[in-house]
This record gives sequence, structure tokens and C-alpha cells, in this order.
Amino acid sequence: MGQSKKDLRNRKNKVLEAQGLRVQLTHSGVPVKPTKPTFPCSICKAPMPTMFDTVSHMNKHPKSTYADCFPGLTHPWGSPKNNTVCCYLRNTIDLILLLYNVVC
Repeated sequence: MGQSKKDLRNRKNKVLEAQGLRVQLTHSGVPVKPTKPTFPCSICKAPMPTMFDTVSHMNKHPKSTYADCFPGLTHPWGSPKNNTVCCYLRNTIDLILLLYNVVC
């Protein structure tokens, strides 16, 4: 008696697993999405799902710098003058005015 489809699938999955190439599937056969990285704050241990949440989180620690809260990460907008998002908006307006003066 020959092998069933299930036996062939299991054999193929064992080979792929040994090679490290097997894709994890859900019960319905859809590939499982990888988990998104989180960035934990070193002061309060709150996990931040995106880089932009790390910037808004800095308002909770006004006396700390971005490097103190999130060591090993670089600020998404370079190195701002202070820890608030308002600095980014002020720098953006300055950049728009600078580019406007260069073009006109």
C-alpha cells in the first residue's frame, strides 16, 4: 500500500524542519506572521510597539534623555534639541521654510 497524502506532507515537513526552512502555518493553512518587535523603556519597562511611540513616550520622562530610556536605539528624527515631539514639528517647519527660500 502506498503512502497517503498526509504521510507525504509529514515527510516533507520533517525534511524542511531539519533544514530550517519550514514555514509555520495556522490551522487553516495560512502562514503565521512574525511578531513585531517591541522597544521596552529601560526606566518604566513599558513596551513600545513602534519607534514613533518611543518619541511620544519621552513626554512621560521629561528629565531623561532618549538614550537613557531606550539604550541602543537612535532617535527616529536624528538628535532633537529636547525630548518632545514639538521639537520635531519646529524642525520640520524650519526645514520647509529653508527649502522654500532656496527654491524661490
